[in-house]
Amino acid sequence: MFDLEKHFVNCHNSKFHEKTLLVLLWTSSFDFLEDDGQSLDFNKKEEEQDDFIRAFERSIIKNKILVNATDETGKRKTKEQILERVMTVYNHTKL
Repeated sequence: MFDLEKHFVNCHNSKFHEKTLLVLLWTSSFDFLEDDGQSLDFNKKEEEQDDFIRAFERSIIKNKILVNATDETGKRKTKEQILERVMTVYNHTKL
């Protein structure tokens, strides 16, 4: 369990890990990305994404979904397409 998650469970006797829908956007194609100067090393973007996915998988949050932000052609999905996917999962999740 991560320290922040442990803090909420132990200190606040919270059920956040049962009542939260965690959404992680990932991409199967990095073609649309541009270096914004904010990344530690833009050339390691795939490794950084893998680190986020591993952390996501280790989280104790019960309800979580990985959403691919790119379509089958490698183009970035619209925010409406992403939201539709998230809402579909949310509507089928008992929070």
